Amino acid sequence: MPPSDPESDACLFEAVRAGEPGAWERFVSRFERLVFAVPLRMGLSRADAEEVFQDTWVILHRHLAHIREPASISSWILTTARRESGALMERRRRERRLGGAIGGEGDPGPLLEASDEALGPEEVLERIEEAEIVREALARLDERCRELLGRLYLSKSPPSYEELARDLGLKLGSVGPTRMRCLAKLAERLAPR
Repeated sequence: MPPSDPESDACLFEAVRAGEPGAWERFVSRFERLVFAVPLRMGLSRADAEEVFQDTWVILHRHLAHIREPASISSWILTTARRESGALMERRRRERRLGGAIGGEGDPGPLLEASDEALGPEEVLERIEEAEIVREALARLDERCRELLGRLYLSKSPPSYEELARDLGLKLGSVGPTRMRCLAKLAERLAPR
């Protein structure tokens, strides 16, 4: 049973769960600074913090019916924002390695990191071949995805989401989801290989 205080987190959460008009907006407004602060404190950029913010609310919305402790909803949100921030930081590390591995046309790019000095010739060749497979898959994507992924992962200085939104004619809030769809398309093309 949620507390009787109409302003309590638990009561507001129950109102969201019940689908009361305006409850979701009030709920997001109450916790938006908390959610946005987590990725920033973890060292992510403002654009990445916006992505974590968006992902956190999507995850919460998916799990509305499964949350058993409405009184602890702020802890749940904080934990989710931390997990999403950590996951995004890990994706960014992998993407930087992938971006380095798929450099420009005919250029294998910086395939080796300092920690990879012990790689033998076969491993180096395997990385070069993988980079070529990724290049070919990128070339088969539609123009918008090629442009978006190329600018995000192949540029020496990737643009902000604001710049991408302006240059590609997207809404700022759709850059992250479009990126994810483009990465999913790329993964589909890579799956058979």
